[in-house]
Amino acid sequence: MPPVSEEIRKKRFNCPTCGEPLDPVDLLRPAGLGGGTLCPKCLDRVVVSFPYSKIVVVISLVLAIGAMLVMRVRSVPWFLVGTVVLWVPISLWLNVYSTRFKNPVLKKWEPRKRKTFFEWLHERDQIRAPEIGDAKKEP
Repeated sequence: MPPVSEEIRKKRFNCPTCGEPLDPVDLLRPAGLGGGTLCPKCLDRVVVSFPYSKIVVVISLVLAIGAMLVMRVRSVPWFLVGTVVLWVPISLWLNVYSTRFKNPVLKKWEPRKRKTFFEWLHERDQIRAPEIGDAKKEP
């Protein structure tokens, strides 16, 4: 394996909020499922974004399906399982390879517009106190 070049070792990000340069190891990680990391200078949430992530997903899926066709898998369940099993490592490898062309950048973290399935389940299972207007009114 070739040694890591000095350029990669000295990679620094710029915070999208305060513009301060910082090392990737300096990013703070809050506890919980909130997402993102914190800039140590301004304490604003940021996330590492890979520039070609959507293209990598499509290309890796096409390569996984193509590999299953080349192997002539005829069973539909095994075709689907094999595609997923091949899709993950191909996608990971292409993400790493795509950083040779354009480095990842820090972007300001944006909260999700919709709740995930697990957030919905957690909210559904919470015990709620009855509303005051729900009690039967006695004369």
